[in-house]
Amino acid sequence: MSVNDKKVCEIIKDKINWSTGTSRSARIGDAFDLISLDRENNFPGDPNYAAAEHYFFARWLVGYTSVFGYILIQPMNLIYGAVKFLIPVELMPRFGKGPVTPTSPGELMWGARGANDGLGDTPFLPQGTPLFPLNTIKPQ
Repeated sequence: MSVNDKKVCEIIKDKINWSTGTSRSARIGDAFDLISLDRENNFPGDPNYAAAEHYFFARWLVGYTSVFGYILIQPMNLIYGAVKFLIPVELMPRFGKGPVTPTSPGELMWGARGANDGLGDTPFLPQGTPLFPLNTIKPQ
């Protein structure tokens, strides 16, 4: 099953709207927690929720670690995708009770997009619009 970009956008916007925190980074961290709980408990195995979770994890990490995190997360996103492609998902270690979703180009793209957007959240760079802000996403 492939990732539906429009659905992922809706999920991301919903989690940001429900998140709390006094800073941009705190809200992204809370949104990551919300998506993780929702995916584990209500949407296990859903590739759209997995893509949104990858987005929030990458955005949160880069938002806190700046360019260092960006340099780290981009190749790690590809490596994780390659490992999930080469090893059957049934053999992959799980970090929760839900199943590991198979890798997809959409999941990789959303992880990369989260890292790009995280650069706009970092306190170490001038605040501004992320490189690929969510409102410019044009789902296919």
